[in-house]
Amino acid sequence: MLSQTLLRTLRVSAPRSRALSTVNIFNNISQLPFPRLADIDSSPDLVVPQNDTLVQILTQNKVAISFDQLTTLGREFVAAHSDSSDSQVQLEAWRGRVMSEFGNNINDMCTVSRLLGKYSPDKAMAFALLKVAAECGDHDAAFNYGIQLSRGKIMIPGHNSIKAGIVIIKTLSKLGHPMSQVTIAEIMFTSKDLNERTRGIEMMKKAADDTPVACFKLGEVYRKTNVVPRDI
Repeated sequence: MLSQTLLRTLRVSAPRSRALSTVNIFNNISQLPFPRLADIDSSPDLVVPQNDTLVQILTQNKVAISFDQLTTLGREFVAAHSDSSDSQVQLEAWRGRVMSEFGNNINDMCTVSRLLGKYSPDKAMAFALLKVAAECGDHDAAFNYGIQLSRGKIMIPGHNSIKAGIVIIKTLSKLGHPMSQVTIAEIMFTSKDLNERTRGIEMMKKAADDTPVACFKLGEVYRKTNVVPRDI
């Protein structure tokens, strides 16, 4: 289902300039609502758990935020969901608190997002931190946020999460983001249209200039006969 949806999106989308796409991608992410809690009854300790590994990493100053600061952000994140009519407004204010606590350190924000994604029972705040990092212009964060949306891992009020994720990945691929190009190329390989598969090969070649993952996948493609003819 995702493959066919993405292929349709790729075909009907008009090309845009790189500069315009750069502006649009981060504006689009900013305009999306913040992720919802997995459960309306989620508590702060479910979004920021007292996990020994998490506590150790944060208390040893390996990132720009302490565990106490993160716990406070967790309480505020959960509290913002208590009033559904005003939650997005409160979450906008919470975004400012995140930027302040992390000192605009996007790398550390992404690190903490990954840690919460691994250890938190409710991953809504992990995804929210990833969203903030993406809004700040981090292409890898935007890609990871798009992937989670396209897989239905993130639920956002009033939007089709899968479609939103596809738009993010597609736009990043036009900007030359290697893993976005890899993702779309792999989808193109599933097409019954030889021309579509050939375009996927060209996209994978571009990505191969920047990431070993694409080199490996390109070799796998050439090894198989059901994607492109051997002499292409």
